[in-house]
Amino acid sequence: MAEKQVTREITVKVCDFCGEETDHLDTCAVCKREMCAKDGGAAHSDYSLEVYRYHDGTHLTHGAKICNECSGRKFDGTIQELFDGMMAKPPVPTAKE
Repeated sequence: MAEKQVTREITVKVCDFCGEETDHLDTCAVCKREMCAKDGGAAHSDYSLEVYRYHDGTHLTHGAKICNECSGRKFDGTIQELFDGMMAKPPVPTAKE
């Protein structure tokens, strides 16, 4: 029986917070940095959100995470502006404490 050698390209994901390699990353909804699920997600994230817009029944997020650094930042805007920013690609403008 002949052996067949197969070469596959593998993408390595690295956590922006601790630098560890992982197979899955979550993105902070505010700063858009990627975090691993170390300690069940508690190592880098403070919140996981489900957001629904009731006037049209749209499910905006499913398990959106907010990192522990962004959870302490101030946001000078409305709740709608915050959610709109969380759904957009660029980071939400916040002020560091």
